[in-house]
Amino acid sequence: MQYYNPLKSSDGNIYSLDMVRLNIDLGNHAQDNRPSHAQELVNIIQKYRDESLKTDEPKIKVSYYPNFGEFKYRHLWTLKSNDDIQSTITIGLGRGSSREEQGKGFIEFNPNKVESNEELHKFLRHVRICSSTIDLVRYDLAIDIPLDRVLAKLTREGRKGYQYIDSGNGITEYLGQRNKPGFIKLYDKTKESNLDYPLTRLELTLEKNSDIEHIFPTVRVLNSQISLDFSENDLDSTDKVLIALLKDCDNPQYYLSELGFRRKRKIEPYLADTTLLLDKSLALKIKTLAMSYEL
Repeated sequence: MQYYNPLKSSDGNIYSLDMVRLNIDLGNHAQDNRPSHAQELVNIIQKYRDESLKTDEPKIKVSYYPNFGEFKYRHLWTLKSNDDIQSTITIGLGRGSSREEQGKGFIEFNPNKVESNEELHKFLRHVRICSSTIDLVRYDLAIDIPLDRVLAKLTREGRKGYQYIDSGNGITEYLGQRNKPGFIKLYDKTKESNLDYPLTRLELTLEKNSDIEHIFPTVRVLNSQISLDFSENDLDSTDKVLIALLKDCDNPQYYLSELGFRRKRKIEPYLADTTLLLDKSLALKIKTLAMSYEL
């Protein structure tokens, strides 16, 4: 795993800044017969694009997506590093047709990946030099838990927008509206990043003024000493269904108490869990790191 300024909590979890979206204002006026800052930045992007057309293995691959829809950015580029990490910067300019809006846009990237790439890091410096203001729109706080994904469960707590997906990339749970403050994602980082060790990632999408403690979800963590390989245990199909249902409900102890003594004793160990705790001081440091991109 690759991190940019990671922080480790006392319980062994890794806190990092996973994604940043910034509003940028490049201005719109040329001075002393020089191009505007917006044009300077476009020229830099075009240089990368020209270089990518000259070779089969450019340092940076550039894709361009024009858009003339209302309330859309007229110009959208992605800059992707041509390496194993394939880190990406997305940048959009020209929210409207007026001169004042042509130099306004956004930039989005993952510091864990981009900051380790010399060319993309240099491009971020260019953006900073060309911009009159840079404002943080939102960021993702990532918490990596050294645990098999099957041992963690996201509790809905009455929130809307819950999704559970079991795919080739493992189990993923979502809570809330994607790309909106308060969005929660719990997924299998081992499979997603092809790691050779167990890792579960919790991501929270936040704004500068987000109440992290209020947004932080309840994540139940099963005792890792309890095997979840049902094939190696004396569990019948009814036991397996009950375990799955009890782990998915909000009040498992109530329903567990309704079972007979033998069945209750048999499946209760598979419901033993703790709750993932938020290290607020580390979360605030990640917020400070996100705000350090502002200008």
